[in-house]
Amino acid sequence: DVIAGLSVKGRAAARLWSAVSRILSGISGFGGIGMASSALKFDRHSMTASLPHRRIHGLDTLRALAIVLVVLHHYTLFVSGREDQFGWLGQIGWVGGDLFFALSGYLIGNQIFAAMRSEAGLSLPRFYARRLLRTLPNFYVVLALYAFWPWFRNGQQMPPLWEFLTFTQNINLRPGTAFSHAWSLCIEEQFYMLLPALALLIASVRG
Repeated sequence: DVIAGLSVKGRAAARLWSAVSRILSGISGFGGIGMASSALKFDRHSMTASLPHRRIHGLDTLRALAIVLVVLHHYTLFVSGREDQFGWLGQIGWVGGDLFFALSGYLIGNQIFAAMRSEAGLSLPRFYARRLLRTLPNFYVVLALYAFWPWFRNGQQMPPLWEFLTFTQNINLRPGTAFSHAWSLCIEEQFYMLLPALALLIASVRG
């Protein structure tokens, strides 16, 4: 009975950790959202543009709302299993993810276009380096835990490692697999890679 009890507690702890990691991944994965606090301030060594420092309190409020929605939704899905746990708020939690994407796109897009309008212009190597250094270290640590420590998978099958390393895991996503919540970071990295290059291409074509 003692062993059975410990086994049940272990599975419960694994489910709780999986839910927490999903929440943290969803919150921290959207690196651009953190820019709401500093509100579009650049220097010549980072994005080669400079704008007055100002705090956009409305974006901070939206970010807080998105975090609450994501936490409630993930708790409902992966911990309690009850759709009515938080009433209608728990059922519309997916809106928090969409809100994160919109905020990230707005803030990072503003950075890119402000740098392009500056005298020095947009430096793709600097932009990519700053974005990747902001997200990849934490991502690689969590990925290593899932890849080399089976306990983190909670008995779930893990997609091929190359899908995570190439940020294509969100394509043909298979729900119920280990670290499946990395899909949001994959979309973010695809956005970071494509938007600045596409913006520069369109600007060069327009002359």
